[in-house]
Amino acid sequence: MKKLTCIIVALIICFTTTSYTYAESLSIPKKEADILSKEKGKFYDYAHNEAEYSVRLPEAPRVRTIWGTEKTPYFQNEPKAGSIGELAIFKRIDVDNYDVFDVKVIFLKAEQSFLKSLNDKKIERLIKRDLKGLSLESEKFEYKIEENNEILKHGIFTGFSVDKNNEPFYYAQHFLSGEDSILAIKIKYNIKNKKFAEYYKSLVENIKYLPL
Repeated sequence: MKKLTCIIVALIICFTTTSYTYAESLSIPKKEADILSKEKGKFYDYAHNEAEYSVRLPEAPRVRTIWGTEKTPYFQNEPKAGSIGELAIFKRIDVDNYDVFDVKVIFLKAEQSFLKSLNDKKIERLIKRDLKGLSLESEKFEYKIEENNEILKHGIFTGFSVDKNNEPFYYAQHFLSGEDSILAIKIKYNIKNKKFAEYYKSLVENIKYLPL
């Protein structure tokens, strides 16, 4: 256990000294989003056709519709007919050591009253409520606002945990608000896996706002 703790501490130092900032100034017209994956080769830029952000993944995720009758993890809407969002899931398992890279992307249409009420404390509270029951070490929360549009907000919550096999995992949840919707990105992966660390770095550096 002492050796494992030392490994985690070393990995925490590595992560906290590496800047994984998203490209705040890069905006891509929505009509161009469809061709992004072709230009980037091995990566896939995922975005729902009504979403305000795109997310870069190693390949296309599995998706399902979120219906208006479902409960959402961040706010309660009155039940309504039709779609209110989409859940995208990407999971990769390393065949050599069974390490896991797991991403869930939740796109939800949101009321203006909810979007305008968001601030750093509320976003942190929403993320923590979603992660309730998960014990994390070295928890950290960051908050950013787009300079040219104060409604575009980005909360980032990160931490580390150890599973029952004493494998250290990195957790991150990104919460982004737009003009009419929110996007939550939930990531979990074995932090000793360098390839997965590169996946995460690419994901974070290529979260892009898609102006309508």
